[in-house]
Amino acid sequence: MSFMINGGFFALRREIFDYIEEGDELVEKPFERLREKQLLSTYRYTGFWQSMDTFKDRSPSTAMEARGECPWMIWKRPQG
Repeated sequence: MSFMINGGFFALRREIFDYIEEGDELVEKPFERLREKQLLSTYRYTGFWQSMDTFKDRSPSTAMEARGECPWMIWKRPQG
């Protein structure tokens, strides 16, 4: 089964502060303002991703690394 998740990462320009008002949470109101002006975009990443939020999340990655299966170590891939 293939599916996409929201990894919750943001790349923001300094201008984000022009859309945040006193008392705003980052996402709700400022993002609504940005959406209304069509200033939000997304990036669909299709590479390896693994949650590392908890010890339970970390265990599969630790086992993969022990086996030498490290798709996140892109710096160790052959060039070309």
